[in-house]
Amino acid sequence: MCRLEEKDLDILRVAFYKRGAKFYGIYKEVKLPLATAWRRTNKLLSLGFLAERDEKLYVTDKGLIALAYAGDTAALGELARHYGEPPEAVKYLIDEVCGSVALEYIPLEKFSEVAKLLDIGNLYRYKGTVAERLVAKIMLEFCRPCRVDTEEGSYVLGNGFIVAAHCRLCNGGSYELLPDCTRMAEIFSNVKKVFIKSGGEGRHEDNKTRCT
Repeated sequence: MCRLEEKDLDILRVAFYKRGAKFYGIYKEVKLPLATAWRRTNKLLSLGFLAERDEKLYVTDKGLIALAYAGDTAALGELARHYGEPPEAVKYLIDEVCGSVALEYIPLEKFSEVAKLLDIGNLYRYKGTVAERLVAKIMLEFCRPCRVDTEEGSYVLGNGFIVAAHCRLCNGGSYELLPDCTRMAEIFSNVKKVFIKSGGEGRHEDNKTRCT
C-alpha cells in the first residue's frame, strides 16, 4: 500500500508547494522537532519521494503519486497535465496500483515507470475505463526500447497480440489497450514484420524485464 505516515506527507506537501525550498524552510513549516524533520526528510530522499539539487528539495513523480493517493488535488493535477489526461484517469490508475504495492520500496524515477507494476495479463482491467488512454500512453513511453513505430502508429507487442497502441488509422489517432478493431490482425502482421526486420526480437529479449 502507498501509505506514508502523515508527518512524511506533511514534508512532501511543503516541499511541493514551496518548490525548491531548502530543508530549514521546510522544517519551519512542518512543526516537527528538528531531529525528526531531518530524519524523515532524509528517509524521503533515500526512498525517492524527494530529490535534492543545490541543497534545494523537490518532490519527484513518486512523491506526487504518494500525495495524489493521499488526496492532494494539486499533485494529481500536475501528473494529469503532463500526460494530457483528466485527473480522474490518473486517480483511477494510482488507486489501482497503490492498492496492491508498497510504493516506498519500488524505485520510480518517472510516472511512466508505473508500467513495470502492471501485469500485462491483467491490462484488460483498464480496457474501457477512464484510465485506458493514460495506461496506453505510459506503456508506449515505458516500453520505448521495444516499441514499434510505423506510419500507421506506435505499438507495443505482446505474445501474439498488441498490448498498447497509438493508432493513427482510427479517429485521428487513438490510444488503446489490447485494441480489437477489425483491422487489428492485419496491423499486427505488418507491425511484427517491421519489428523482426529491425532486429526487434533480439532487442525485445534484451529489454524483456522492462517491456514485458
